[in-house]
Order: sequence, then structure tokens, then C-alpha cells
Amino acid sequence: MIRLIGGLYDKGSDGFADFLKNLFPRLGAEVRRTACPARYVGYEAAGAEAGIRFFGAEVERIDDIPNGMIALELNDYELTVYESATGKPGIVWRGGLRWTWRTVSGIGEFEADCPPGWGSVFESVWHRFNIFAHTYIAADKICDDEVFLVNYDPAWPGQFDEMACRIKSELGDIALRIEHYGSTAIPNMPAKPIIDILVEVLSPDVARERTMRVFDWPECEVWNYSDHIIVIVRSELMGRRTHHVHVAPTGHKIWDGLAFRDYLCQHSDDAARYAALKRELAAIHRCDREAYTNAKGAFVMEIVEKVRQSA
Repeated sequence: MIRLIGGLYDKGSDGFADFLKNLFPRLGAEVRRTACPARYVGYEAAGAEAGIRFFGAEVERIDDIPNGMIALELNDYELTVYESATGKPGIVWRGGLRWTWRTVSGIGEFEADCPPGWGSVFESVWHRFNIFAHTYIAADKICDDEVFLVNYDPAWPGQFDEMACRIKSELGDIALRIEHYGSTAIPNMPAKPIIDILVEVLSPDVARERTMRVFDWPECEVWNYSDHIIVIVRSELMGRRTHHVHVAPTGHKIWDGLAFRDYLCQHSDDAARYAALKRELAAIHRCDREAYTNAKGAFVMEIVEKVRQSA
């Protein structure tokens, strides 16, 4: 049995980022999570009704639904939807459910008979739901995500090898290629001590189930996008990041990172420029990882363009 309290968004893609940004702090402040660690789970409908998304926190009981949210209860064969318009949770829909697959912890993907009004239709209809987000949380902790650089560590290639062996063992022939990239793959480059790993697959749809099974543990966050998958591995629940695993098909733009890696390994002048830029930006954006990454964008594109021109 999985019980989730959160928000339903059925307006397509526009505005969803703002919806999620506003919902996330409310889940932490207003939803009573008696289990620790608990989970945040995001589902999205596939196919024609891809605009339907639900993001919520796992709970042990549905006894208090914050204003504007709903609750979902998923057992082996039934979806139940709760709302709290009168201040007390009540069942507003009950329909059939078929699990496509589930992990050991019980989370997974499913098809369900959904209420009228979910999406563009005004009658009950079956939708297939994929996981787009899965992360464990602890109410008394804050993720340690500050930007800090350290000098190059010769142990980093070995740390890549260790995780790559685990990924290959677990994913099997789904993993067509596994590469170490990013700053920890460039000798003598200062870096955040996070091992970036690229895993080549035929498509994210092929890899999603196996990836969820491999990384369904409290130190991991899994974010499934339409064209790739990102796994954040931490030293402990909500601790420092140790690995970023990017699962993407051949031709995805993220594979440009290999050309960037190889170029800087062979051109020490540009590598020194990049090292200086990283130190400067890390000091400016210590508390904003996204701003730090975006500020490096012009340099990265400059190097990628050099590679293209020399090909």
C-alpha cells in the first residue's frame, strides 16, 4: 500500500516548474510524515494525457490534507483519491489499478482508471503513469548542496571504476557504454568531489525501470525526464553528493561532455583557464549550484565549438 499527499497539475507543461517550486516547501511544512525517512514521489501520465502530473509526500495515514492538495492511495489493484473540501478527508474517486512494475520498496509504475476531469476528458479513463521523481527525505535535515571545490584527487578514477562496475552489473546489457566525464575526469583539475558518470542506453523508457530498481535506496534521488535520467547519489540521506549518474541515449547533447573532457585533457592552457574560472565562480555562487553551472556555460560552449571546428 502506498499513500501520497500532494498536488495534482493537469495544465500541460507550461507553469509546472512554478507549481512544483511552490508545492515543495508546502509538503515539508504542512504534510505530516510519520515515517523517517519518507519519500517524495512524482508521477506523470504518458501518451495523450501527458499533461497530468502528481507530486507528493508518502505518508502512513491520510488524516489531514492541506488546502488545495489531494491524497492518493494505491494498493495492489485499486486507486483511491481523497480530497478535503470540508476539512475532513473524504473519498472522491475509486477506480481500478494495474501495476506495470514495482521495486522492493513498493514504488513503481502503473495504469489506473482515473476520475473525470483529469486532463482533457470529462469521463473516467485509464491512464498509464510513469515516475518522474523519487527521493527520500528526513524532516530534520537539509540537503548539503553548497558549491565547494577541492584539488584534484588521484582516487577519483578508482571511485568511477567502482560505481561503473556496480552499474554494469545491475543494468546488464541495457548499459551500452559507461564513461567518466566532468572535472573529476580531467587530471589536475579542481572540482566538486562528485563523480560524473554517463551511461549510454537505447532510450530512457528502456532504462527507467532498471535504473529505479538499482538506485532505490535512501542516499539516492532519481529524476526521470523525457529524454534522459539523472541519479544523484549522496554519502548519506540528504548528505553531500558523491556521484551524478546521467542515463542518456546516443546523440543526446549531454554526450558533448566527452569532447569537452578530451579537449581539456590535451590542452593545458584552456584547462588552466577553466580551473581559474571555476574557482572564481565557486566563490561567487557558493550557495547556488544552478547559477554556478549556468555561469560556466559560455566557456563550455566555446570549447565544444573548438572541437567541432577541428573535427
